[in-house]
Amino acid sequence: MKTCFVLGSVVLLVTMVFHISYGDETSSLQYVNDIGSGDEKKAHEAMEKIEKDRKELISGLVEILEENKELDKPDLVAVKYALLALGRIKAQEAVETIIPYVDFAVKGPKDNPERMEDGVWTPVHERYPATAALHEIGPAVVDDLLDAVAKDRLSTIGVKNVGYLIVGLLGDDGEAAIQSHASKLSSKEEKARLLVPDLLKYYK
Repeated sequence: MKTCFVLGSVVLLVTMVFHISYGDETSSLQYVNDIGSGDEKKAHEAMEKIEKDRKELISGLVEILEENKELDKPDLVAVKYALLALGRIKAQEAVETIIPYVDFAVKGPKDNPERMEDGVWTPVHERYPATAALHEIGPAVVDDLLDAVAKDRLSTIGVKNVGYLIVGLLGDDGEAAIQSHASKLSSKEEKARLLVPDLLKYYK
């Protein structure tokens, strides 16, 4: 029953992305028309409705992820596209919900994010949709990622994917960001979890 609800939610939310309800209108182009109309009132109302729709969309996508955490067999399609949609709309407010899915794999062997499968190398961001989503949201996610690692909230694969993601977001500056974050922690155990090869191997 939950799976049916989740699939229905995906259809509804994807529809909202492309055809946002606007009174009698069903096209997001109406927002563009009103903002470009030169009418202050219409433009202001369009902006408010865009923000309202965005919040509702994010809330619905987060609900899909939260519900799937409770299932023995999460719906791969629902989770994948909820994650990707949150990344596409740069939902910074959903980062805490996305991060626990950083080891959620939809393609290839789950025990190694960097090896070949059937002779073909699969990029990490294609196998783990949460990494693609977090990369789209941008560098602002780095501190939250490092907090999750330091507090031991992620699996071994999750930590590996965080290392991959940070170098993708910050390049050579990633090492300094990791070291800086570690220096601010009072717990020796938390510091030690950040200063590991899975996070620092890209900077040798």
